[in-house]
Amino acid sequence: GLIILTFAFFGVDSYFRGTSAAPEVAKIGDAPVSEQELAVALRKAQDRMREQASQNPQMNTYLNSPEFRRAVLDDVIQRRLLLGYAANSGMVVSADELRTVISDIQAFYDEDGHFSPTRYEQSLRAQNLTPESFENQIKQDLILSRIQRALA
Repeated sequence: GLIILTFAFFGVDSYFRGTSAAPEVAKIGDAPVSEQELAVALRKAQDRMREQASQNPQMNTYLNSPEFRRAVLDDVIQRRLLLGYAANSGMVVSADELRTVISDIQAFYDEDGHFSPTRYEQSLRAQNLTPESFENQIKQDLILSRIQRALA
């Protein structure tokens, strides 16, 4: 009976608080960084690092360390801050510029050396990306590179 009452109270409490929101690991202004967002960024960073350092077995230890997790979180925060600055400054990427950058990616070329919309969509699907999310990511990367060039 006590166990049922305990679960009932915790269940009711979590129901009123709403457990659908992902836990926050950081907050930038009013915008939270969710645990899920950090996990995705961490996985991507680990994948990039594993490709670069496949001969170094000590790298796996570092890739699972709290220090690496903190470095990735710092990168997510810095990226968000810079993108916020860019948005407030009115920085945008034109459709022509986006089209040029995407059409220059060799992975989307067919056997004849031309951009292939079919290969583009297949490549994105293989990475669990939609064209919209990929294009948004490219836009963000272009804006961040502009800011970095300006600061340099």
